[in-house]
Order: sequence, then structure tokens, then C-alpha cells
Amino acid sequence: GQADLAGNAWEWTLDWFDGYPVPCSDCAVLKPGTQRTRRGGSSFSDAPLLLVSVRGNDLPATVANFIGVRCARD
Repeated sequence: GQADLAGNAWEWTLDWFDGYPVPCSDCAVLKPGTQRTRRGGSSFSDAPLLLVSVRGNDLPATVANFIGVRCARD
């Protein structure tokens, strides 16, 4: 139900920005780093960036009107 959430704002994720671990079971990068991962592009992005598979990164303290979060629950 959450496969197509990209488009209005880059979304912060739990992951730190790094390569994916190998082997990859859930592909979460939980080892602390310096930058957090964001996904999905924003309304300011070109069309190729509007995919949940697109990753970007920024410092955790970054504040911008085109980066946000989504709350989800079971």
C-alpha cells in the first residue's frame, strides 16, 4: 500500500546514507554515518527523480520546504 508515495517532497528515511549491505535482507543502513538518506524527489524535481527508488542524502539538521517525513502504521 506504500509503493507509490513519491512526488510532493523528498522523504527522510531511517537509513544513514551508504551503500546497501551485502547480503541484503531489508537493506536498512542503521550503522550511524554523517548523512541521512532521503527518497522520492519533490515537486521541484525533474520527472526522473520522482521515483521511490531514487536516493539522495543530506545532513540530519537540513531543513527545507521540499524535504519531509511520512508517518505510517500497521
